[in-house]
Amino acid sequence: MARTRGQKTFLADKASVSVGATHEICEMAVDPTINLAAQDDGDTFWAYEVCDPVEDDQYGYSVDGIRTS
Repeated sequence: MARTRGQKTFLADKASVSVGATHEICEMAVDPTINLAAQDDGDTFWAYEVCDPVEDDQYGYSVDGIRTS
């Protein structure tokens, strides 16, 4: 089973490749250099993750019959 830093690939996890791909495309569009973050009042830094709330397949939606994130 292919793994990257202890995580499964989309196929190994039996997840939708189209949901995973659109998720990553959306995140790259917002933060192409993967270095944006925000700091809250408690001095905690949070990465800009525009798609994580809908990353799971069950929260995806269909566009022209293709499941997306």
